[in-house]
Amino acid sequence: MTTPLSLHHIACILLFLNLCLPTLEAATKKPQLHPIQMPARETQWTLKITYPDYPKITGQPIQLNVSRDANGLVYGQIIYSDKSAKIFYIDRNIILQKAANTGRVISWPARQAEINDPYNLITPIFPGTGWITAKDLEGQEPVKGGLLNKYVRQIPGSNARTYRAWIDSATHHPVKVDLGDRIYEFSGIEPLERPLPIPSEFSDALDKLVENPNKER
Repeated sequence: MTTPLSLHHIACILLFLNLCLPTLEAATKKPQLHPIQMPARETQWTLKITYPDYPKITGQPIQLNVSRDANGLVYGQIIYSDKSAKIFYIDRNIILQKAANTGRVISWPARQAEINDPYNLITPIFPGTGWITAKDLEGQEPVKGGLLNKYVRQIPGSNARTYRAWIDSATHHPVKVDLGDRIYEFSGIEPLERPLPIPSEFSDALDKLVENPNKER
């Protein structure tokens, strides 16, 4: 014959479960870390781009250098696989670039682009990281000097693929992002503590444009 549990015994069991379950849950649950630190207003970084399926691809960007100062001025340099480069300045939501054929500074409005576009120099996030959320955390991988948080997401559809990202667990800065058809590797992410210089040909073109907004660009 089974002896019924007294109220005292039931209370002790409930207390035990209340104390132990959070500990067990914490031991098995993935850490809910802030996925990624957005770039500060005054930041500089370098992004290297590789194409796994086309290692000898030509005419494509392979490196992006970005600097942004406290006044909102952005400098961007895109280096291509043929070693050519394009330089951009962005100020007051206007992109300025020197035309390769004429040497004349041309301009157009700066607009937000899709989250994985590394050439969108005014994006408020690091390129290729817009998909990352806490629920995509798969685990952590040890590296020299610390740990990387690894995020994984399956992208369904006719062009199904897997996104992966490795984020520094201390700084929450991206280290590497694998988007399937291209891989981004970040380096030199650090504060920019000085105003960016801008060549007079770019600043003069911008001043003229601001003074005469309807003038043909």
